[in-house]
Amino acid sequence: MGEPVLLVDTRAAEEQLEALPWVERAVVRADFPDRIFIDVRERQPLATFAGSDGRYRVIDRDGYVLDLLDGRPASYMLIEGIGPDLEPGSTAGTPYAAAAQLVGALPEELRDITVAARVDATTGDLGLTIQRIPTDDEVAAGATGPQDVSVRIGSFTGLDAKLARLLQLVRDGLDDAAPIDVSTDDVIG
Repeated sequence: MGEPVLLVDTRAAEEQLEALPWVERAVVRADFPDRIFIDVRERQPLATFAGSDGRYRVIDRDGYVLDLLDGRPASYMLIEGIGPDLEPGSTAGTPYAAAAQLVGALPEELRDITVAARVDATTGDLGLTIQRIPTDDEVAAGATGPQDVSVRIGSFTGLDAKLARLLQLVRDGLDDAAPIDVSTDDVIG
C-alpha cells in the first residue's frame, strides 16, 4: 500500500507467497496504472499420517507437508503407520507422495469403502485397507459389522490397472475378508 506500482518487487512477492506451505505457485505482476495482479494456486490436501511425536501431517500429492495438527483430521485419508516428524513446508519423500497420489486416484466407489492407505517407506510398496460389508446370510449367522480387508497394491507403476482390478473384485463381491493382492495381473484374493 502506498508504493508506486513501478517499484513493487513482484519476484520477491512471489517468493514470499510461495514460502507459505499451502501455496503451490504464485504469480505477481504489475497491472498498470495502479494495481497489482496476484494469482495463487493452492496445494490440495489429500492424506494425513502420524509422526512419532503423535502429531499428524497433512500432505498433498507431492508429499509436501501442508499442516501439522495435534489430532487426526477426519477430512483426509489416513496413511497408516508412523511417518517422519516433519514441519510444514517439508516434503515427506517419494513413498508418501505415492501414497497421497494413490488416495487421489481412488475412484469414488473405492474411496467410499477405503479406511486407510499404507506405504512401506523402505520399499515404496503401497496398500489399502478397505471394508467389506457382510452379506445378509453372514449377518444371520452372527456377523456383526464391516470387516477390514487388506489390499496389496505394490509399486506405483501401473496404478490405474491395479485400481481397475480391485474395483472389479469389489463389484463382483468379496466372499470373505481374506487379503487381496492386485500388484500383478494375477489377482490373489
